Amino acid sequence: PDVRVVTLDNGLRVYLRHNERPGAHAEMRLVVNAGSAFEEPDQSGVAHFLGDRADVPKVLRAASVLALPSIYEGLPVAVIEAQAAGVRCLIADHITAEVGVVAELITRAPLSIGADGWAEQLERELAKPPVDAGRAFEQVSLSPFDLATGSERLVDVYRAGVRTASAGVSRN
Repeated sequence: PDVRVVTLDNGLRVYLRHNERPGAHAEMRLVVNAGSAFEEPDQSGVAHFLGDRADVPKVLRAASVLALPSIYEGLPVAVIEAQAAGVRCLIADHITAEVGVVAELITRAPLSIGADGWAEQLERELAKPPVDAGRAFEQVSLSPFDLATGSERLVDVYRAGVRTASAGVSRN
């Protein structure tokens, strides 16, 4: 099959090809040429999947675009994390609207446009000017997805419930 190769500004190569199955869906795979099978003798131990990371914001800020052509997705936290880092997100059009915290960072595309359509949309995303990452972080911080903000809102809900319950008890 024909393979389209796109090299991003950061050197990452993306390989795209038409796929008839599963039909009307896009499928993306991340190929990481890392690990012992790809190491030269002098590279032993150079590449690792590191598990839990404290520097996820730094890693995300190195990305140009987060692409999520998912068929089934609940609430993709990765999209919220990417927005907090100021990274543009190209997501499937059926992904829940709640993830669009920073509107200018979210672009939706139907899976039915296939790999070529997604590649073209990725190129358009890459051509857009960068956004102010600090402002994007602030917007996410003020959203219900921020732990502190969400916790404060939950406490407010509980307090209102207690007040309502107390008012009902005092009337009896």
